[in-house]
Amino acid sequence: MVEPKYLKKILPFFKEGVDFSKIKKPTDVLDLELKDLKDFDPNWEPFFEEVDEDLKTIKDLAKSQDDLVIEGLNPDETRKLAIIAEMIFWHMTQIAEYGEKQKKIVFFGLNNAGKTSLLTALSEKYSTIKEILPTRGLSRQQTNIFGYQVSSYDMGGQEEYRKNYFEKADMYFSETDILVYCIDIQDKDRYDESLEYFKKILDTYKKYNLSMPVLIAFTKFDPDLINDEGLNANRINLIDKIEKSCDDFEVGYVNSSIFDRNSIENLFSLSLKR
Repeated sequence: MVEPKYLKKILPFFKEGVDFSKIKKPTDVLDLELKDLKDFDPNWEPFFEEVDEDLKTIKDLAKSQDDLVIEGLNPDETRKLAIIAEMIFWHMTQIAEYGEKQKKIVFFGLNNAGKTSLLTALSEKYSTIKEILPTRGLSRQQTNIFGYQVSSYDMGGQEEYRKNYFEKADMYFSETDILVYCIDIQDKDRYDESLEYFKKILDTYKKYNLSMPVLIAFTKFDPDLINDEGLNANRINLIDKIEKSCDDFEVGYVNSSIFDRNSIENLFSLSLKR
């Protein structure tokens, strides 16, 4: 039997020998048991049986509103399991609803770089946008904009989450159509940290032989700062440094501000046309 494309994408997350013969549609995957996942330690079963909440399937864990903290188990390991369940839930429900032809835009940047604000501002204009399962360090939104079905992934910028992205790079980085990297133009003290994080992201994409258009968004470039000579000089300097690390990627640049909705629409328009 030929395996459907959506099943091939998630096979690496499952243990060998899992029976997929009853999977007839994407959402059937969500009824598979947690113990089928590669990251589920068989020694965990007694601990999960003692949890008040019924957590047997991928769907159960993905839809749970609480952090997965189980006495006697390493919270970092169970958090990884929860993230994997949520990602599988997201992929399967989106494929079931929209099919496999859509754009995946990934937003990276340090914490407070303005990623979430960009998406929030966009949602106020496009009422069809909906946020699905805000997760531990990751928020995902689905909308139809400029004629494209778009999945937007807002990757939390806190250090604890950044580490997890690289540990599970095959899950977070795969099949990216567009990478939007946000740099807070007003936060001069964190320029170097932001560039270092950006380089690590590109290195990870290279490691997995992935390439996509990259858009650098200089966020918080508010209307009253557009003519600020110091910030514009900083912008040019940042671009010079970025260009040196982007030989394998097509890179564009845009200024954006939540106080200038046109700049946000321009950002998304440029992203989707790249």
